[in-house]
Amino acid sequence: MENFKYILKEAQKKNLPLLEKWKIQTILEYASDLSVEELSEIKNYVHKNVKENIQLYNLIVVNENNVGCVLVRPYKDGYLLDEIYLESLYRNQGIGTSIICDILKQYTIVYLLVYKKNQKAIHLYKRLGFKVLEETETRYLMKAENIL
Repeated sequence: MENFKYILKEAQKKNLPLLEKWKIQTILEYASDLSVEELSEIKNYVHKNVKENIQLYNLIVVNENNVGCVLVRPYKDGYLLDEIYLESLYRNQGIGTSIICDILKQYTIVYLLVYKKNQKAIHLYKRLGFKVLEETETRYLMKAENIL
């Protein structure tokens, strides 16, 4: 497997459709059995949410191609890794792990939400020091603290 070099680049308004597509793909990957009405509500929510938070998104760029995104925002007493998405070709290459490690170096307290069905991500997050704080029927709220 190839190790890709990446850079993070601030998202622009012109990236809205791509960011919306990625967010919807992430939701649909782990949320099953949705009605047409629920799917419509999700699409409306994603459109509004991405537009409101565009200034917080960074694109993950490899060889001048946008291959994913990351969104970190203030949350409680730290920061929330609200989204991290990579196109399938770029997964399992160390990119996501490297980005998360950089976030953990930058912020003392980092939270994230992960779908319980996403066992591969949960395993990675635990290896990186995240611990489950709370859980819902479908997701875990996890926290990592960088104690110096």
